[in-house]
Amino acid sequence: MHATYCLDDNKLRLYPSARLDAETYNRAKKLGFKWAPKQELFVCPAWSPGAEDFLLELCEEIEDESYTPEERAADRAERFEGYRGNRVADASSQADRFDSAGSVFGHQNAHRAERQANRAAGIRRNALSHWSRAEYWLSRTQAVISHALYKARPEVRRSRIKRLEADLRKSEHEAAEQTAVYDDWLSVPTRDGATVVTPCDADPTSWPDAYRLAYRLANYFSHSYEYKHPRTGEESSLWSHLTDNIDPITPAEAAALALEGRSDPRDPESWRNRWTRHYQNRLAFERAMLANEGGTAAAAEMEPGGWVLGRQIHAVNRSPATRQIVSVKIMAPHPWREDDNGAPIVCLQSLNIERLGADAYRPPTDEERAAFAEAKTAKKAATKRLSILNPDAASAAALQALWNSKAKTPGEVTEMTQAHYTRASQGDGWCAIVMVDESGQIVNTAERAAFKVRRRGYFTRADELIVITDKPRKPLPLAELVAQ
Repeated sequence: MHATYCLDDNKLRLYPSARLDAETYNRAKKLGFKWAPKQELFVCPAWSPGAEDFLLELCEEIEDESYTPEERAADRAERFEGYRGNRVADASSQADRFDSAGSVFGHQNAHRAERQANRAAGIRRNALSHWSRAEYWLSRTQAVISHALYKARPEVRRSRIKRLEADLRKSEHEAAEQTAVYDDWLSVPTRDGATVVTPCDADPTSWPDAYRLAYRLANYFSHSYEYKHPRTGEESSLWSHLTDNIDPITPAEAAALALEGRSDPRDPESWRNRWTRHYQNRLAFERAMLANEGGTAAAAEMEPGGWVLGRQIHAVNRSPATRQIVSVKIMAPHPWREDDNGAPIVCLQSLNIERLGADAYRPPTDEERAAFAEAKTAKKAATKRLSILNPDAASAAALQALWNSKAKTPGEVTEMTQAHYTRASQGDGWCAIVMVDESGQIVNTAERAAFKVRRRGYFTRADELIVITDKPRKPLPLAELVAQ
């Protein structure tokens, strides 16, 4: 027998030369291997260190799979097409048999006529059943082809890369954590009080350094209940043995139990490091395949002022873990916010670019870069010139009335001190400064705004205007007030 591994679908396969014995078959089944009768092989749906060790034990080496998933899908589609052809032939045969059957009318014997009618109905049912089975195999064939095409799409490969990068970061984080815990357990016997039994009801401030560390490690990182007490032989958790009321163990004994049968996490052949290498190898393969297909937009060095999917980039957001670009800010219609005319409000929207191809981004020309910088400077100047106004009673009531007229549930003007507002704006984020135009509508661009005010936003009712009681008040330059 021989074994193979395919990087394309991340599956291990065992090609047996004879029937497996019961013990080997049960081991394979527990590891996730399933028998594929048409291919005459065992397949494991995903790589794992245990499955790899099992195949190495049987075959001594694992070869690269020469049969690609595309070829396998093509063979499967051809096999399903053959099934469909057989069902079509059966249906046609049953239909011909139904057409050639004699008429049930004209018989003098009622029982014979009824029996012939039932026979004709059965033939008809069989014909329809074979036709439905033929349609089933047609749908299966189409599904196999579409699935193979879907798995090969560049955006799907980019999604796999994103998941693999997350799995790799998680594996590296767990390896670092396991290494730190392993080193801490090694240091427990060398600390003060390592061989001293500390009562569980002792004052925590008087705990020895070794007991304090062993208590933390046993509580947070040793959750197994299979540790045997060195004297009684009772199985329980390390924390239970340390805090036992009758016969507690020492920190040194706890460290010995925790390290028993445990290898150094830095060992290259440890399971965690094997998982890390597996993710690294798969990432290298997927990235090489993606580079051959054109690459990804996240690998491009984007800059504000450039263009993605025909829209200009206003800001670039990077992942704190990988420092790669994950999304950009573009001006686009809001998915649910609308203006007074029912048209979507155009504002800054976040666009995820991790599943976009490299051709989705176009760097700006020198003229576009200069124009974008000039517009950005003008916007900052326009925003800076806007004053934050603290409205008087008449202006506050007029502006709140305008906001209430556009909401189902009205709001009220809220008065508070500056200190109260500072705490509220830092606490929940609903209290903020917004830009307002002359008609009293909240806007997102400084070019349309006339002034700024403080407001508390709500989803279920109208926004509420905030008035600071310990600051001077001024009238608002609202067009409605000017008309009055």
